[in-house]
Amino acid sequence: MTFHARLSLTLRRLAVAFPVAFVLVWGIAFISLNAAFVILVPLWIALVIAWPNLSRRLGFDFPQAPVLRTPGPKLPLGVRLLRGVGKLTLTFIILLLVPQIPLGFSFYHAESARRTLHVGMTEAEVLRSVTGWDAMDVVSHPSGADPEAAEVLAITFGSGGKRVYTINDYGTGDGPHISESEALAMIQQKVQGSDHWSFFYHYTNFIQRVHFSVAFGPDGRVTEIRPVGQPLS
Repeated sequence: MTFHARLSLTLRRLAVAFPVAFVLVWGIAFISLNAAFVILVPLWIALVIAWPNLSRRLGFDFPQAPVLRTPGPKLPLGVRLLRGVGKLTLTFIILLLVPQIPLGFSFYHAESARRTLHVGMTEAEVLRSVTGWDAMDVVSHPSGADPEAAEVLAITFGSGGKRVYTINDYGTGDGPHISESEALAMIQQKVQGSDHWSFFYHYTNFIQRVHFSVAFGPDGRVTEIRPVGQPLS
């Protein structure tokens, strides 16, 4: 096999192995997002190296090595240009769409959690209902402050698992772990005396982040559930 043929086959294997690795990693991402992000490239490379052996064991031969073909009549310049533009367009579409896949998963998780809420719920009910987030900000509007002033950050939590909250090192999940009831007590202490406050939920997949927020009134019940992606007013 010539060098050009070997290079072509390797590039084809790289192209085929990446979506396979990506699909396998998504299964791991539901368990640990950080682990999935770390093993994506090594898994991709391992699949490329192991592809010949896998293809023999599983009985498939794809992608096949390029076959030398007898040169045919040269296509007209216009046809060649059209084919080149088509390939470039397809490449750009793939490059634009693939990075949006993690964002789509983040949006799906955020919207699914948002749909479990309704106006009138208490803080405790919201905490029990909204799951799967990576970080949660509590922002409040202190009593007596300018009505036009923006809400200020009161406290931030990370997720240490189901019904488990982390503080301090919330970004890595390595901070002290507290229960949901302890988190609720801290929130109520921080927002005490505020005119209104909001829970700001962040969902992240492979660095792609989306968010939505839930507004509370002075009585501690939900007054507004903002759409995914809408900034705080």
